[in-house]
Amino acid sequence: MRQTLFTLSLVALSLGTFAQRSLQSVAWSLSTGTSSHIGDMASFDPNAMLQELRPSLQTSLSYFSGPRWGLGCEIGIGSIHADNANHGNNLFDGLSVDSRYLQTQMRLTYHLSRYGKYWRRNASTPYLFSDVGLLISSSTFVDDVPYPLGVVFHEGTNFSPLLGGGIGWKVRHGEHWSTFIEGGAWSVPGDRLEGFTWEGEASGLLGPSADAIVSLRVGLTYAFYTW
Repeated sequence: MRQTLFTLSLVALSLGTFAQRSLQSVAWSLSTGTSSHIGDMASFDPNAMLQELRPSLQTSLSYFSGPRWGLGCEIGIGSIHADNANHGNNLFDGLSVDSRYLQTQMRLTYHLSRYGKYWRRNASTPYLFSDVGLLISSSTFVDDVPYPLGVVFHEGTNFSPLLGGGIGWKVRHGEHWSTFIEGGAWSVPGDRLEGFTWEGEASGLLGPSADAIVSLRVGLTYAFYTW
C-alpha cells in the first residue's frame, strides 16, 4: 500500500511538472510594416503621415511563461521622412528631412485571451505590449534652404531612449505558427530623431520636445514549446 501511494505521488508530481512546463514557449517573430513620425516639423496630420510612410523591418524573440505573459527583446530597422509641403509650417518653408534608425528594445506582452498549445479553443487573441529601449538614428537635411533661428543640428549618429507600446491581434495557423498585426507608437525623448533640436528646449519624456515613431506591422511567429 505504501509503495502504491509512493508511485502515485511520483506520477502526480511528474504530470504536474509536465503540465506546468508545457505551457511555456519561446516565440520567434519576423514582421514588416510602415513607419512615420511626429516631430518639430512633422505634425500629427493623418493625411501627411500617410503620404510620408516609409518601410520598416523587425525581428524579436520572447519567452512566454504561460498562456498570457511574455518577455523578450526586439530589434528593427526603418526610416522616416517629412516634407514641409505636407505640413504647411511657415517656419520650415522648403525643408524636408530624412532619418534612418535602428530600434532595440525589451518587450512585455500580455495576451487578453489564453493562447498557446493547450488553448486551441482560442484560435486568436488580442494582446497588449509595452517597450523600453534605445534608438540609434542618422539624419540628412536639405542644405540650400535657410532654417529657423535657434535650430541646432545633430549630425552623425544620435542615441535616444525609447518608450512606447501598442495593441495587436494574433491568429493561430497550426501548433507552432501564428500570424499577427499590431500598431504601436514610441516616444523618442531628446528630440533627435529628425536630427535637429531647438536651442534651449527642455527635453521631456512625453512632452512637446519628444519626437515619436508610429508604426503598423504584420508578421509571422513560430513558437518553440518547452517541456
